[in-house]
Amino acid sequence: MSPADVAVDPGRCLIDLSEPGPARHQIAQGMALLPAARDQTRAVFLTYKAERLLHQGEIDQGAATARQALHLAQQISASRCVSQIHNLAPGFQKHPAVEGIGPFLNAVQSA
Repeated sequence: MSPADVAVDPGRCLIDLSEPGPARHQIAQGMALLPAARDQTRAVFLTYKAERLLHQGEIDQGAATARQALHLAQQISASRCVSQIHNLAPGFQKHPAVEGIGPFLNAVQSA
């Protein structure tokens, strides 16, 4: 397990515990430590970040981050990450008027 994984895992746990605020630092730290060659892990970390943003009510930023994660996951055929993003979509569907939601949901539907 890399230092990036060790840094981000507590952030994932904090999201699960409905503590997205403290998760922000952990996920950002993990992203910063992640080597460029680990695109699949980067896509997963971006998905975690998108989920945190969604839970914090930063819907537009969350949708943009999720779309970025989806694009990266599709480029590298990371099906687990694509599945995780599909699982996030219902949370974003609750906010159809927010900027960026339509394009994100269309991208998810075509993935």
